[in-house]
Amino acid sequence: MNPFLMPKSLFSCNAKIRRYNGNPHDAQRQLDRHRRPIQTLHALTLILSIIPLLLFAHPSKVYPKILSYARAVKADLLPGGKVGVAGFCWGAWPATKLCVETSTATATATPDSNNTDASARLIDAQFNDHPSYIVKTPEMVVDAIRKFKVPYSVAVAENDLQFNKAEAEKVEAKLREAVGISGSESGCTYEFRLYDGCVHGFCVRAPIGKYDETNESGYEGAKRQAVEWFDKYLN
Repeated sequence: MNPFLMPKSLFSCNAKIRRYNGNPHDAQRQLDRHRRPIQTLHALTLILSIIPLLLFAHPSKVYPKILSYARAVKADLLPGGKVGVAGFCWGAWPATKLCVETSTATATATPDSNNTDASARLIDAQFNDHPSYIVKTPEMVVDAIRKFKVPYSVAVAENDLQFNKAEAEKVEAKLREAVGISGSESGCTYEFRLYDGCVHGFCVRAPIGKYDETNESGYEGAKRQAVEWFDKYLN
C-alpha cells in the first residue's frame, strides 16, 4: 500500500522514488527499523532525519503544493474524469482536507449539507490507512464527507498509537450524529474497517514473511479495501 509495494503487487512493476519533499527519503527507510532494538547511534541519526521532516514536511506546510498538484491532475483529465486520493499516516490529513476543495481555485460551491454538485468537487473518492493527524481534528472528517458527499474509507489498525479502534468509534459517532449512517438519505458514504491486532504502519511497511502473519494479513486486506473502493467510486 505504498509507492513501492502497490505497483509491484498490482501491476508487476517496480517504482522508484528519488526525493521526498525535495530531500532524500532516508527518514522513511530508517522508520522501517522501528521494530528493531534502537542503539544510540541509530537513535541519533534518526533524530537528525526526523527534525527536518517535522519542520518542513508537516502536512499543513506542504498542503498548498498537494492542492495545486491535485487540481492540475483534475484539469488534465477528460470531461467526466474522476480523481481519487489515498493518504497514509500524515497523508490522511491532506487527503481528508482535499475532500472539501473545489476542482479549481475559482469554482464555487454552496457549503451546506445538501451540496451534491459533483462537478464542483475536486476529489471523487478518498481512502486512508492508519491515519495520524486527523485524530486531532475529527470535525475535518465530518466536513470532508458532508460537503461534497465524497465516499470516504479508512483502514484502522486496532493497536495504533493514534487512530485506533476507540478513536475510529468516536469519529463514527460524530458522523452518525452529523450525517446519519453511511448510505442513508443524506447521501453520505463512509466506512471504517478495523484490522484486528494490526499496528500503525501495517499498510505501508508490512513485514512480509519476516515478522508476523497478523500485519501481513492486514496489509493484504487493506490493499483489497483500497482497490475495491476506488473501483466502485471512480468507474
